[in-house]
Amino acid sequence: RVTTAQDALAVRQALQDFSRVWSESAWQPQDNPQRVGYMRSSEDTGWQSRMGTLRILVASREAAVSDLRSVLTERSPSQRILAAQALGFVPCLDAYEDLARAAEHDADPAVRLCAVDSLSMRSGQEYAALFRRLEQSEKNRDVKRHLTYALERKDTSVADSAAKSLVDWTTKQLDIARLG
Repeated sequence: RVTTAQDALAVRQALQDFSRVWSESAWQPQDNPQRVGYMRSSEDTGWQSRMGTLRILVASREAAVSDLRSVLTERSPSQRILAAQALGFVPCLDAYEDLARAAEHDADPAVRLCAVDSLSMRSGQEYAALFRRLEQSEKNRDVKRHLTYALERKDTSVADSAAKSLVDWTTKQLDIARLG
């Protein structure tokens, strides 16, 4: 796929829209009365924006890589999380080293967790030595679990069909898990 200036503009616009709409304070800390938690309603505009932005970033593929690599090191934790997740769906060897640095050094555990997940989605065992080393030093319980999952995944990478499913996704599919 040939990327265009229009693709790059769509990526930058999506990232700007996300930063304007997303409220990280709705997630943390636990004692925050405004906290809505992980599960959100399908009408939640922040969640719709986040998923819509992720869809645009994955659809833009190579056009998104430069901006995502920059966001991964320079922006707020919520934007770094989004960048780490999106890079797992966009094959780019240069970005893997950025993800490895984030998995090892980012101050935010959620960024580290998403970087580990993204590395294991595409690279499998290429980063097994890093995952084992981090598993020994990581203090965050959730990140440790994802390091274990990454090692268990072995050479099984996430198929390109997962990226296609995300690209085809719409906000009407937001509430895919229902009770009853």
